[in-house]
Amino acid sequence: MPDSRQLLRYTIAAVALVVGVAFVALAIVYWALPADSLPSWLPGHKPPSHAFHGHHHKRHGLAAFVLGIAALTLAWIVVRERGQRRR
Repeated sequence: MPDSRQLLRYTIAAVALVVGVAFVALAIVYWALPADSLPSWLPGHKPPSHAFHGHHHKRHGLAAFVLGIAALTLAWIVVRERGQRRR
């Protein structure tokens, strides 16, 4: 049975993994879809009548990608620290 610290580490790693994958997927959406095709709840959505409706949000995608990689790195570090302390 895992102790409370180990359970907390698994929880942090799992949440960071899910958040990281979600942000990387969001970055792909920002890079792949033009502004008028983005879902309306995403920042950067522009209606077709807007002057910049057809452009892609490269900076939004880059920010989402960096946050995703940071979250995935956090998950890796949390899991890695647990493994190194056993030795």
